[in-house]
Amino acid sequence: MTNYNKSPDMSANGMAQSLSEKAQNMTKSLESAAHNFGSDVGKAAHSVSEKTSDFAKTSRGYIEENPIQSVAIAAAAGLVIGSLLTMISRKS
Repeated sequence: MTNYNKSPDMSANGMAQSLSEKAQNMTKSLESAAHNFGSDVGKAAHSVSEKTSDFAKTSRGYIEENPIQSVAIAAAAGLVIGSLLTMISRKS
């Protein structure tokens, strides 16, 4: 004689209900994590934007106060970068 256990916890419907609840809880957890992540990224982007803006203002101020020195620095940087690129292209 076969003994079938018909308790609600072990039935197929009970297992399906349990899995459904777990999936809903997991979905809510993932949605919350995604929201928190998006919020954190937004805050970081705002911070970077503010720092970039401050850097640009400082750079403009320096260039306006020291135009000749700024041109000399830019020319030297261009010369160094051009020389490096030339050396790299000759090695290839």
